[in-house]
Amino acid sequence: MPAVPHRHFGSVRKLPSGRWQARYEHDGTYRSAPTTFKTKADAQAWLSEAETDLRRGSWVDPKAGHVTFARYAESWLEHRPDLRASTRAKYRRLLDQHLLPAFGHAAMAAVQPSVVRGWWGKLSASAPVTAAGAYRLLATICNTAVADQVITRSPCIIKGAGRERSPERPTASVAEVTAAIEAVPEHYRLALLLAAWCQLRRGEILGLQRRDIDELHGELRVERAFVVHSDGTHAVGAPKTDAGRRTVAIPENVMPLLSAHLADNVKAKPDAWIFAGEDGKPVMPRTLSRVWG
Repeated sequence: MPAVPHRHFGSVRKLPSGRWQARYEHDGTYRSAPTTFKTKADAQAWLSEAETDLRRGSWVDPKAGHVTFARYAESWLEHRPDLRASTRAKYRRLLDQHLLPAFGHAAMAAVQPSVVRGWWGKLSASAPVTAAGAYRLLATICNTAVADQVITRSPCIIKGAGRERSPERPTASVAEVTAAIEAVPEHYRLALLLAAWCQLRRGEILGLQRRDIDELHGELRVERAFVVHSDGTHAVGAPKTDAGRRTVAIPENVMPLLSAHLADNVKAKPDAWIFAGEDGKPVMPRTLSRVWG
């Protein structure tokens, strides 16, 4: 049966199987709908919807969604030079351990909300924090795919799925902090004080240098942090966000020990590490964790 024109946008024709095929022209190339139709009316309805989407600028080439999630996700990660090394390593781990095993071989258009819901529900039951991080990454990749016109809408529609719900950590009392300080070697007591009274993270404490300490005004400047990647490598770099780079007031009860530590344990050079090993390099996080034990 000859093809039946459809208002100059495309045409439909009946196949030997008895089903109907819709064909259309776009960018100088004739293409077929991604599926065949039971009736001629269904094929014409598909063409009408495709034509409307094209006029609105919301049309997505059905063939674009055929690319696998693995291929698209790898390309997405490769073309993100803005990511910090630690963030890239985290995304790599989440992809390899959770996203690619679940969605890697599926076409982007085949990743449906129900599939995502089942995957997230199973993972969140055993590892809620990991599930939240993996879901956020999946949603970010899918949102980019929508912007790239690979898929029409994101399958990530679970409200609150990307929000981490870690149990609240207990806050140590003054007596407990004092007891902990007395129990650790003298060289590391200042680290505990900075964590307790200045609210510094472990990586921020290990990233401190002499030039960051202003004894005159009783302040310290957070300019860098010590980061250990998932593959065991480590580096000292700028904080993740602009808010992480900040000035912190040093309480009066911390200043005497800080001044004594600078005099007894830190070299006079501006870039000397506040907590350094015998080699002059910053102490490794695992060393501090072992001491705090």
